[in-house]
Formats: sequence, structure tokens, C-alpha cells
Amino acid sequence: MTTQHSGPARSSKRLFALMGTAILAGVACADAGQPTDASDGAPRDADIPDVCAGSTCPDVTVDALLADTSDAPPTDSPADAPTDTATPDTLPADGCTPQPESCNGVDDDCDGMIDEVADVDCAMHPGTARIALGGSHTCGVRASGVVACWGNGGNGQLGLGMAVSMQTMPTDIPMLSGVAEVALGRFYSCARRSAGDVWCWGSNMNGELGIGMSSLQSNVPVRVAGLNDAVQISANLDFACAVRATREVVCWGTSMAIPFTDAMTGRSSAPSRVRGITDAVQVMTGERHVCVLTTRRRVRCFGDNGSGALGDGSTVASATPVEATGLIDAVEVAAGLGHSCARRSTGAVLCWGSNMNGQLGDGTMTNHATPMAVPGVTDAVQLSAGTAFTCARRASGRVSCWGTNQTGELGDGTTVLQRPSPSSVMNLTDASFIAAAHGGLGAYHVCASRTGGAAVCWGSNGSGQLGDGSRTQSAVPVMVTGFP
Repeated sequence: MTTQHSGPARSSKRLFALMGTAILAGVACADAGQPTDASDGAPRDADIPDVCAGSTCPDVTVDALLADTSDAPPTDSPADAPTDTATPDTLPADGCTPQPESCNGVDDDCDGMIDEVADVDCAMHPGTARIALGGSHTCGVRASGVVACWGNGGNGQLGLGMAVSMQTMPTDIPMLSGVAEVALGRFYSCARRSAGDVWCWGSNMNGELGIGMSSLQSNVPVRVAGLNDAVQISANLDFACAVRATREVVCWGTSMAIPFTDAMTGRSSAPSRVRGITDAVQVMTGERHVCVLTTRRRVRCFGDNGSGALGDGSTVASATPVEATGLIDAVEVAAGLGHSCARRSTGAVLCWGSNMNGQLGDGTMTNHATPMAVPGVTDAVQLSAGTAFTCARRASGRVSCWGTNQTGELGDGTTVLQRPSPSSVMNLTDASFIAAAHGGLGAYHVCASRTGGAAVCWGSNGSGQLGDGSRTQSAVPVMVTGFP
């Protein structure tokens, strides 16, 4: 981001106006004019169970989600939760009239920064590809709202109407349109449409399609039951979650470590509410834990905590969300195999949890149960956490990655086994969006959209998931053929 000017605060009213325009990277609303589907008779909100045993969006925008006028903590937060005293790093200059930030090269909101993702997701403005990565497949949303997928298709996760071993170049899903966002797990894929409905396809062995257990696989998209107002989605291994317009979080699928599942089977085959979350802006699924960014810019996580992935200073698993220590100005969260990261409003990045492969980026391989700064990264505008590695998109358009590198997923031209400090991706200076693979062992590739609309990928390619027409892994970015 480029610093343009700064000046004294005019009033608390102006300061609130600034903070209210904040928006997260990776959460965007497509054109409200996209087609909708309201004729399928899917169950409505009352049909979503409240299981705690163990979502573009014409009605609600992400700007609205962050513009929360209440300073009171959620009712389930501890009484001693820290008071949010975070303020913008730069304030309006004299004579500047704040307006919502847009991707136009101008400091619209008068905070001294141009087109910053903390205020608007410039990565997702019209014409920019939206890409998600699974275990060994990739999907992206074309500007038209059509989804294209490539890579491993053996479980129907490419959505082509049949299970195919692989596709090495993007292939459109014929019966799905109006898509705003995609999220991928190990052997399945999901898409959020502009109306808020969510569709999934691929393996349903663990209830990951959100349709019950009547079918163990679908080669075409099927609608997730009772979910009609999603504003953001995330998927990993064998489960998925969504933020609803109500700011609640619902999840479905299988994970023994996470409380939305049945205590006996470890499964919730239809969306179930996560108790204690009523102020969500973003949800990100790790492989055995979940993290949520709240309207108060806190990060709250739940699930497995053996390596400290929840960030509360302990290694004790929690079935209810706990707050990551010391984060009061987070604007984005990311979750990987056993680690989590957050981006602060300043552009700094903090990570915590498992560090076996250097995925925390602090130069060590020591686990940390509380957030630790990633040295040298002070200008991040987007994060993406992979299986055992992490990537950050910088304000300059460059990308830095750190952690495991066994198939070249760090993109620095090498296959050095691990890098515990950030390393620059080669030949990429204009990234506008990044996505790292997760979803189990073998999920070791990364893709990026470029400002001109083209997409590049690097890392593992045994199933053609890089989309360049080959199955040859690459330690540097290669062009995705025919996308967007």
C-alpha cells in the first residue's frame, strides 16, 4: 500500500466512519444482478439444527458486517476481554472527505493509504480471478460467474458430471453460474452464489456436501441444505464452514476435533450452528481447527490445539471459541494444518501453532501457542495458509512464502526442504490474489491471480492441478492455460 498523507483526527465521528469501511481480503460480493435460485424448495433457516455436542450478497455486505457500532463484547466472551482501543495508523488529511475505498488508485477513505485491502478487497474487483485450492485440484471463478476446475477428479470434485481421473487444464462446470466464491477441501468443492446459496460436489463420504448421507458422492453440484444467506465460505480436509448474513457461523462435514459434529460419529452432514459466534466477518478452516475474525477485529478459534493453533497460550483443545492472545486489530485470518496466522491493520503478520516446517515464519522451528510476528513482513495485504506453509501478498504485488517446500510450493525456484523465514516468489510482481493448497498430505501448490487477469500456479502437479496442461511440478509460477 502507498502512504499518501496523514493528519490529525477531526472528530470521533470521522474516525468511526473510517473504521466502518474496513473489509477483509478474500471476502467479496459479486454483482447483485447475478441469477438466483429460489425454486428448489430447500429447507430454510428453521431447518438448521443447533448442534453443539462435542455467505456476493445483495442483502448484507462485508462493509456492513464490519461497521458494528456496538463496543460491547459478545455475551459468551470472558468478562475480562481486552477493550478494543485500536485506531487507524494514519488519519484523514485536512480537506479530505472520506468515501468508501474502491480500486481506483485514489485514497478514497482519507486514511493515507491507496486501494488497501484492509478497506476494500481490491483483489476481488470485477475481472479478477477468484481461485481456491484443494488436496490436488483447483477451481476458479471466471468474470462471468462460471466455475472452471482442473486437477484430480477421481471423486467427482471437478463437477463435470462424471468422475474423471484428472484434467490438466481448466474445464467449465456446465450447470453452475452466478458464482461469487469457491472453497475446496480434500476430495470435494463448494461454491457460494451471489444470492447466498451454497453448492458442493465431489465426495460425500464424510458429509462434506451438506446434503445428508443419502449419497456418498455427487459428480454435479448439489445445494447445501438450508443455507440461503452465506456471505463467505471456507473448506478444508473433510468439512466446510460459512458465515451467514446474521454473522453466525455454520459448519458441516467430519472432524472429531470440532464441536459441530456428532459426538459418536464425528459428523454433521447438514449445516449446524457454532455456539458462541454471533459477530463473524470471516471464517477459515484449518485441518483440525477453525478460526473466526469478528467485527471487533478479534480472532477466535476452536478445535484441536495440540500445537497451539488456537492462540490462547495453551495446548488444550477447546470445543468453544477462545480468543487469540493480544490481537485487537486483526483484519484477516488464515488457518493451515496445525497453525494459524492473522494480518493486522498495519500490514504486519502474526502466526502461531505448529512450526515443524517453519510455517510460522519467525526463523525458527519452535511451536508457539500465542501470536508471534513474522519478521520483515510489514506490508501484507492478503494471507493464505497451506498444509504446512504460509504465503503473504505484499502491497507491491510481490508474494512471500515460508514453511515446507518439498515440491517447490514456496515458488522461489528451489526445492529446499524447509524455509522458516519468508522467501520471495520468483517472476511475480503483480499478484492481485493468492491461494495456497490445503486438504491433507499432498496439498502442496499455490496459485495467484495477476492484475491483468491471468492466473499462475506453482508447486506440486501430479494431477495437473497447476493447470498448464502438464503434470510436471514447478518451483516457479507457470501460466494457467485458458483462465480466466
